[in-house]
Amino acid sequence: MVSPLLRNLCSDLDKILPIFLKWCVVLVSLIYVLVLLLIMSVRLVYPYELEWIEGAYVDEAHWVSQGEPIYGQPSIYYIPTSKTPLLFYLAALFIKYSVMGI
Repeated sequence: MVSPLLRNLCSDLDKILPIFLKWCVVLVSLIYVLVLLLIMSVRLVYPYELEWIEGAYVDEAHWVSQGEPIYGQPSIYYIPTSKTPLLFYLAALFIKYSVMGI
């Protein structure tokens, strides 16, 4: 036989536990987003490349912004990377129509 005190405790726990877990999930999610924003803000102003290939990506976007084809014959001036072209076309639009393209 279950005591009335234990029954009341379980009844209260059934009401409180979902609310507590929901707020725990919300709190952890907010902390994750804040840490992400902090890391992004620190890396945004970092003056050097974070990965060795970033310079080649910028060069390829600049190449596309000048109207040159992405996948052409390699030369001493340009060797294409093996990435898909969407990133370079979007970056080329930004380069062409922003202050960098003027």
